[in-house]
Amino acid sequence: MTKFSKPILSWIILILLGAVSASAQTAPTVQWETRLPDAPVYAIPGFTQIVNAPNGEYQTIISPAGGNSTLVQLTSNGQFKVARALPGSIDYYAANQLIATQDGGYLISGITRSMGSNDRTFITKLDAQTNTVWNVIDNLSGFVSNPPTLFGNTFLVETSNRYVRFTNYRFRLSRGATRELFNKNGERVSYPFTILDNVLRVAQDASVEDACEAVDGGILVVARFSSSDALWKITEADTSMILNGNQAFTIRSIVPTASRDGYYAVHVPLSGGAVYLSKLAPNGSAVWTVVVPNLYLTEAIKLVAESNGVIVGGTSGGKIELQKYSLTGTSVWQTQVDGGPINSLIKTSDGGYAASTSAPMFIKLSPEQTTTPPVTGNLALTSPAYDCTTGQLTLSTSGGNGSPIDYRIVGNRDWSASTTFTIPAHQRNGTTFALEARQNGQVVSLGFTTACGTTPPVVTPPVTPPVTPPPGTFAVLTPAYDCNTGQLTAQVANASGSAVEFRIAGLRDWATAANFSVPSYQRTGTTFKIEARTANGAYATLDFMAVCGTTVPPTPPVTPPTPPTGTPLSFDANSFDCGSGLLRLSTSGGDGSAVEFRVPGLRDWSASAEFSIPTYQRQNTYFSLYARQSGRQIMAQFLATCPATARVASAETGLNWNVSVLGNPVEDQVQLQLNGLAGQKVGLILSDATGRVVLERQVLVQTEGQSETLSLRGSAGMYLVRATNNGQQQILKVIKK
Repeated sequence: MTKFSKPILSWIILILLGAVSASAQTAPTVQWETRLPDAPVYAIPGFTQIVNAPNGEYQTIISPAGGNSTLVQLTSNGQFKVARALPGSIDYYAANQLIATQDGGYLISGITRSMGSNDRTFITKLDAQTNTVWNVIDNLSGFVSNPPTLFGNTFLVETSNRYVRFTNYRFRLSRGATRELFNKNGERVSYPFTILDNVLRVAQDASVEDACEAVDGGILVVARFSSSDALWKITEADTSMILNGNQAFTIRSIVPTASRDGYYAVHVPLSGGAVYLSKLAPNGSAVWTVVVPNLYLTEAIKLVAESNGVIVGGTSGGKIELQKYSLTGTSVWQTQVDGGPINSLIKTSDGGYAASTSAPMFIKLSPEQTTTPPVTGNLALTSPAYDCTTGQLTLSTSGGNGSPIDYRIVGNRDWSASTTFTIPAHQRNGTTFALEARQNGQVVSLGFTTACGTTPPVVTPPVTPPVTPPPGTFAVLTPAYDCNTGQLTAQVANASGSAVEFRIAGLRDWATAANFSVPSYQRTGTTFKIEARTANGAYATLDFMAVCGTTVPPTPPVTPPTPPTGTPLSFDANSFDCGSGLLRLSTSGGDGSAVEFRVPGLRDWSASAEFSIPTYQRQNTYFSLYARQSGRQIMAQFLATCPATARVASAETGLNWNVSVLGNPVEDQVQLQLNGLAGQKVGLILSDATGRVVLERQVLVQTEGQSETLSLRGSAGMYLVRATNNGQQQILKVIKK
């Protein structure tokens, strides 16, 4: 046996550790997709869920909107094996929760209508062969003071000796929730009501948003009261307590970590805005929090905890998007697959992933792949170039393996390939930042304190000449861009001539307007992805880097007169023109220095106080207005309203067909009547007030006056239904209560 000296042995160990640290996970790939047969029971999209079954197979539940739930078993390669109605009777059963139980069977709960009675709840235990073991139907008498008039979502949690179910319900205009306990034989278990139980039953607007087993025993519950959420824990001794750290957020999903040292939670601030992922300690306090880009708030967001991180699954642009984050919250990979919106997400027995959508469709993805790029030296951040006058900070690195590098400064900009950052005026001297770079999952950081006196060399980025696409194609062309004003106008080659919608993530969501306003700090050295799509399904993108010239400096903002010392900055009378959509913000007070403005969803920080509100957001849409000065920030709410003479919904003139809404406002479903379309196809697109597509469907109309139901699972507010047929379209407004 060869013996090594201690120095040589240490050197070998360092090489091996370096090789391991250079390895990285890459996104999984689709192995198969299964769309259900075109049978009546599957005709209307609704709710689906998938869980693991023995031998690498899968058990699924499908609950069409307005139809009876069906159990469908899939083989390991996505083939149909068994399908039957639940629970094998003629009763109407609409399931909204399915879990795999510790004994190898399954537990299902939801709503039923039996023998002509009103809606009631059901909970059904199945064995491993999906045979019914027991079935309990109840109207929650004994748990609530008044019989509910409507039931909502249910949540199931299994402990070592019990099944726990939370049920949301409605009594007239009030909402509430209740907790029930069952032993493994389906018999109810009595228990003393906790503080949380009483609050959920008594509050006028209460519900349960998610529940899971607590890492230190008991049940963790996300309870919502009006618009705020709180984390509660119910102990094994049936006492409850509120946990600290999350009352400022609305939580969409929560799961225990794989090591059971806390939880992962997806949430949004009470004021709305971005989606966040947090690692929580067992007491509910945040360990770390990161922004999750791209995902839509109105769709379901699912979490899967793993030994090396967590998977976040949601819907983006009508597709399923999966994002992987490490144990410390660093982004590892992200991928998109066709299908959506997502209903459930699981880790499969082979280490991969499976998702279900409301289409209904089931998608199997491979395990994530681990790659080991060649090691050429340790990646490190070197001293950046910094210009105090302009605030431009340019990062640089040494070492690495030659693969792409992303850069981030927390509080300034998230991960991007651009090395250039713009430091706001109030942070250009004496502010310390954590500079970060990552390559193949490895993240390095460097502390840097701004100081005046250094000027980086002027770097002129290469200009890519425009490429003319071949005739007959749909493509995004090089946009028209004015660095001084930040005006960017998207351009396309569109041989079909059909209507085009545009989007630039971070600036604005889908809309027909081709104009975008680039904030001042992103007007040079920032790469944007310009997206375009047509009603007939064409889609194209172009990466564009905003570049400023050196001959024409941008017009500096006008400095307002200095107000009396000590007067706090506040919003004054803001003006709004419904016809043009121009919103002009106004402030008073402050210290006399420059003020910047922001309205999430319209534009990021800029010295300009003018914003352009799209047509579809000019009526009954709330916006959060922000202003900042010398590091201090204020916020106010603004409701965009137009004169009462504006139409809510009407059929466009010149159409020989029309679509009407049967009942408006609506709750969870939009009922449409299709007239003058018998024997034709009509496209139906349901979008929210931001322009995001919630549901899209092509319908072959069989009979005159045919009724079509669209599932609306989003939050309350205004939605748009766009119907298209042979190049004509009709747009209707729908209000969800």
